[in-house]
Amino acid sequence: MSTSRFHLTLPAQTAHLQLVRLTVATLASGVLSVDEVEDVKVAIEELTAVTMQPSGGEADVHLEFLVADESLTVHGRRELAAHVQLVAHDFLSTILDAVCDSHELSTEPGVGTFQFVKHARGR
Repeated sequence: MSTSRFHLTLPAQTAHLQLVRLTVATLASGVLSVDEVEDVKVAIEELTAVTMQPSGGEADVHLEFLVADESLTVHGRRELAAHVQLVAHDFLSTILDAVCDSHELSTEPGVGTFQFVKHARGR
């Protein structure tokens, strides 16, 4: 099983969410079905937007994409001010449960992170 690793660092501004969606769609298109690619576009946009929201923190969001033979895993990270927490809207977990095989959003002192995994089923 081979895994390719890609990194993207971008300003923590929601104006750049289209770039994130395009990047994940391009990377996932060789592994996932069309419907699964649409799922990961929703997941990456929602989780990256949550990570970008707090105003107290590093100016950049760091994304890592792991593309395997039959799955895509995405890790996101942003350094935050020590008192800042990532705050997800109430419906986020429901959305992510529908489009991902697993997902996690967390805040530790000084850093906010997320991860999601999507396995290929429809190819």
